[in-house]
Amino acid sequence: PTCQGQIWPEADFAEGFVIWRELGVDYEGGVLHMSARVAIHLAHRIGAVVTFLVLGSIFILLMRAPFNAGLRAAAGVAGVLLLIQLGLGIGIVLTHLPLAGATAHNAVAALLLLSIVTLNHLARPKKLSP
Repeated sequence: PTCQGQIWPEADFAEGFVIWRELGVDYEGGVLHMSARVAIHLAHRIGAVVTFLVLGSIFILLMRAPFNAGLRAAAGVAGVLLLIQLGLGIGIVLTHLPLAGATAHNAVAALLLLSIVTLNHLARPKKLSP
């Protein structure tokens, strides 16, 4: 749970989140200094916690609501993907970012997005034919 051995290490959010940066400057091994990289990590972790709480709450509400079985099942699948995504994220931090873990984290993120799009589609009212 710590970052650089601290709960809230020195982080340079202004440098970490410069939108228009010249080519060749990147996050991985580029010219960003450590406090800018830490800012990116902290923002990702905070965003992940907020996303987990919001989406988790929505999925639980959908699974418990008296909707059709297809919508409840899709919410269950999305919830499982959300838990896998959280587990992968924690595992990546604990194992110091192995490539296979990072790739799986991206793949599950894509599947989670697809499941949310599917939930949106299933939740829309069907148009009745005249």
